[in-house]
Amino acid sequence: MIFLKKDVKGAPKMITLCEYKKRVGVTKTKYVADWIEKGLIPGVIKAADIESTLFPDSSRRPYKDRSKIKATSEASKIRTHIMKASLNREHITKEMCHLSQMEFNGFIHELVAADLVRLRIEEGITYYDATIKSEVYEGKTFGELRKFTLDALEAVAKGTAEGTIDALRNLAAAAR
Repeated sequence: MIFLKKDVKGAPKMITLCEYKKRVGVTKTKYVADWIEKGLIPGVIKAADIESTLFPDSSRRPYKDRSKIKATSEASKIRTHIMKASLNREHITKEMCHLSQMEFNGFIHELVAADLVRLRIEEGITYYDATIKSEVYEGKTFGELRKFTLDALEAVAKGTAEGTIDALRNLAAAAR
């Protein structure tokens, strides 16, 4: 198992349980074991005992506030939870948001288009990172983050609508 820690060509770099716990700021192994059992840490190579389990070097802690996302949560709240996870450098998934893959991808697409989240694939795992634009709201309350997210998405929608109207006007003028 040691060879996986080295940069073997084509093999993802792996870290130990101790390294993972230190990186994500958790002290209790039972929490990590629970996250693994629930499938909240992608790319883990499970071993017979938790101490020998290996984690992708890029692994993040699962989103802490996932229990606050309900199947009945409003779309604006789901977008805000995705934003909060990216700001906190925590892993969030469609399952945590109670969404299908396509619906989750739609939310991600909107946030990427508004430059609020950046999509990154590392070691075959998709991560959602904060952007310079969204980092301004790091540490803000959920309500402040929600308002910012809605305002940013509205600005993108208005810009797209105005661009479409201008294109239609130009098309109509050219047809005359």
